[in-house]
Amino acid sequence: MTTARSYHATEEKPLVSVEEYLESEYYAETKSEYINGEIVPLWGTTTDQSGHVVAMAGASIDHLTIASNLMGEIYASLRGKECRVYASDLRVKAEECESYFYPDLTVSCGDNRYTADNPPALLNPSVIIEILSQSTAARDRGEKFQCYLSIPSLREYILVSSHTPRIEHYTRCEDGRWFLSIWVGLGAMFTSETLGAEIPIRDIYAGVDFANSTEEVIVSEA
Repeated sequence: MTTARSYHATEEKPLVSVEEYLESEYYAETKSEYINGEIVPLWGTTTDQSGHVVAMAGASIDHLTIASNLMGEIYASLRGKECRVYASDLRVKAEECESYFYPDLTVSCGDNRYTADNPPALLNPSVIIEILSQSTAARDRGEKFQCYLSIPSLREYILVSSHTPRIEHYTRCEDGRWFLSIWVGLGAMFTSETLGAEIPIRDIYAGVDFANSTEEVIVSEA
């Protein structure tokens, strides 16, 4: 059984090979992602009283609530279509980055392609959704963002805030550019062409404990 290593905040983490990551992940009790030669525990990291970087305990109740709401809404919208929605246990590989991720939600359309790893990783996601938290937002908008957008099959990348009603929606255009739409406020209506869905923002955040304006604001930019 492998055990998690901790590093002093001032030390650089040693790079590991894909093979080392896959072996450690097979035996690990908790999931980790593999980004540019670094093993990254899910839910981010924090620094303890001794100054060592350690894995955080897990997702917040709000995070889990949003994920559950989205799963239900997307599952309903995909009924009868050749697309499937998966929770965060499905691992996705970005081949160009040689990186592995566990998105909060993944949608695939058509025939799935997988790696030969054990367990296998999906190679051709159509939609990836990440629910942002303070510990994960930087990576979701940074390294992971660049890797996700390099996946040829990916049509939409969706970032959902867990502390305010806000959704950032990246859509791949036919010419390869990415178009950004931002929905803010509980009164807005989130739409997705790939999912064939129109989902009230209020339903995505149902059960989340925050008070916010229901004013609808939509900003789009190419």
